[in-house]
Amino acid sequence: MRISRSPARTATGSAAYSSAIAASPSRRSSASALRQADVFDPAQLQRTLGRHAPDIVMTDVPYGEQTHWRGPSAAAGVSGMVEALSAVLPHDSVIAVTVRGRKVPMDRGPRPQASFKIGTRAVALFRTS
Repeated sequence: MRISRSPARTATGSAAYSSAIAASPSRRSSASALRQADVFDPAQLQRTLGRHAPDIVMTDVPYGEQTHWRGPSAAAGVSGMVEALSAVLPHDSVIAVTVRGRKVPMDRGPRPQASFKIGTRAVALFRTS
């Protein structure tokens, strides 16, 4: 099910999903799910995932480089989000981060394995180790 009606977001999501499936060791198709948790809290992320082990997590950061994060780990921004997700996802999972802007802002932490633009959206693909 697609929630976004924006053609750019739909195209970005489709491209990221296709890239992740192609890069997935198992190359399997699976059901999708929508989950919500504090992205800076690995314990909460783990509780939210439960026994599920996703191959890909797709994020769309609102307002790209101008996002104002809230909470105790707000200063970590996109880098902190990728680090927290990497801590709880299985080995070789893909994290697709999409933002509106020229590039995905990463001031520290892991470097993307690939990045590209679709319209006004920038996408960075990370693989967990």
